[in-house]
Amino acid sequence: MIEFKGVKKAFGSKVVLRGVNLTVGKSEVVFIVGSSGAGKSVLVKHLIGLLRCDAGEIWLDGKEISRMREEDFYEIRKKCCYIFQHSTLFDSMSVLDNVALPLRKGRGLTVAASRKTAMERLEMVQMESYAHRFPAELGAGLQKRVAIARGLTLDPAYVIYDEPTTSLDPVSARRVDALIRDMSKRVNVTSLVVSHDLTSIFTVADRVAMLYRGDFLIDGPPAALKNSTNPVVQQYVRGQADGPMET
Repeated sequence: MIEFKGVKKAFGSKVVLRGVNLTVGKSEVVFIVGSSGAGKSVLVKHLIGLLRCDAGEIWLDGKEISRMREEDFYEIRKKCCYIFQHSTLFDSMSVLDNVALPLRKGRGLTVAASRKTAMERLEMVQMESYAHRFPAELGAGLQKRVAIARGLTLDPAYVIYDEPTTSLDPVSARRVDALIRDMSKRVNVTSLVVSHDLTSIFTVADRVAMLYRGDFLIDGPPAALKNSTNPVVQQYVRGQADGPMET
C-alpha cells in the first residue's frame, strides 16, 4: 500500500534520510519512532508532497508518486489525510463547520449537505455534542478529536498522525490512542503514526520502525522494540539520559 524505497533527503549539508526502506500494509497501524531530529516527520511529509526526496522512490497504491508534479498531488492528498501535531482548526468557525469545510471545498457540497456528513464524522469520534462550539472553548484533547473527524470527511485510505498525543494530558492521550485504533478497525484505514509516546507505541501499534542516523534501526512488532538488546534501542525505551544515542 505504501512503500519507501531507498529514500534520501538532506537539507544543505545535514543528511536526514540515508536510503530509507519501509513498507506499510493495508489497515496496519505503523509507528515511526526515534529521537528528536531523527527525520520521522521529514519522512512522512514526503507522502503528501510537502517535501520531495533527493533520491529513491515512494509508491502509493502501486503508483510511484515521488516525482509527481504539484498539481498531481491533489488526488493523493484526498487519499492521505495528514493530522498535524497542532490541530490547526479555524477559530472563527464552529466545530461543525470546521469539519464540513473539506466537503464544501473538496466535493462541492452545499452547506446543508456538508454539515450533515460532518455531523456523522463527529459522531464517529464522539464529538457531536460539541458541534456548535468553537475550538477555543475546547481543550487540546477535544480539538485533536475534531481534527481527526475533519480528516475523515473525504474518506481517506491513509491517515498520517504527526505526534498525536504530544502536549496532551495522560487521559486525553489515551483517548486519542483508542481513537486511532478504533478508526483503523471501523473505517479500515491504514495509519502511519509519528510518536515519542511509549504508552501509545506499546498499546496501539501493529509495527514499530525506529529511525536512527538516517535509517531504520529496527522494524517489527512492539515487542521487538521492548526486547531488543541493541543499546541504542534500550536507551530509547528506558529513557536514559546517557548512552550511545547521544553520539
